[in-house]
Amino acid sequence: MPGGTYFYDASSVTNDTISSWNWNFGDGTSSSVENPVHQYGSSQNYAVTLSVTSGFGCSNDTVVSVNILPGPTADFTANPLSANLFVDINFTDQSTANGSPLDQWLWSFADGDTSSLQNPVHAYDLEGQYNVELIVIDEAGCIDTAYLIIPIFHGPLVPSAFSPNGDGNNDLLMILGGNFESVDFKIYNNWGQLVFETTDPSSSGWDGNFKGEPQPIGVFVYVAVVTRYDGEGCNFIRRCFSNQIRR
Repeated sequence: MPGGTYFYDASSVTNDTISSWNWNFGDGTSSSVENPVHQYGSSQNYAVTLSVTSGFGCSNDTVVSVNILPGPTADFTANPLSANLFVDINFTDQSTANGSPLDQWLWSFADGDTSSLQNPVHAYDLEGQYNVELIVIDEAGCIDTAYLIIPIFHGPLVPSAFSPNGDGNNDLLMILGGNFESVDFKIYNNWGQLVFETTDPSSSGWDGNFKGEPQPIGVFVYVAVVTRYDGEGCNFIRRCFSNQIRR
């Protein structure tokens, strides 16, 4: 969202028209636009000079003192910092008003939904990483923006069975969900032999083979340790009733 100080020419001339404008913004920059927008680099008083020239070559100038305020500093927190689907997330405005009270809060949750509340609550219905945006505007019209990425996932979850028969349906055993920072996924057979292992969060999973050979129908044990992007961990251990290979 653009910001800056808007300048509007109010000059007038009798029986002629103004043909040129020369703005000096008092910070070493200038413009020849009739109604310019200018962004200042620091808050202080600036002596702004406008010189105008008519079509007949007559000229005049005026000086106006402009006080540039610091503007707000946008900031916010979210609780929780990541969540499952359909879980309410509380967004709390932590913005600072510098010189002028805050007047507007414009939230974009990156899923098409928005809010103008200061402290909204929002839930997501699709997994992914959402870059939430907060724009704050103070009574002087000054603007600032803050962002925070919120991971949303469904899981982690490991199915209780799969059928690695090459038909393209349910052929892989994997950790469902997503937005995991790290995983440690191990699968053992009835003799305690490790038949599959991965630490890759994007791994496609186990295809039912061990050393190039399809494993027999049976019960396997998996151990999964998952860390989410918010640092929270989840441990899963399943025995006997899980991971039955069906061909």
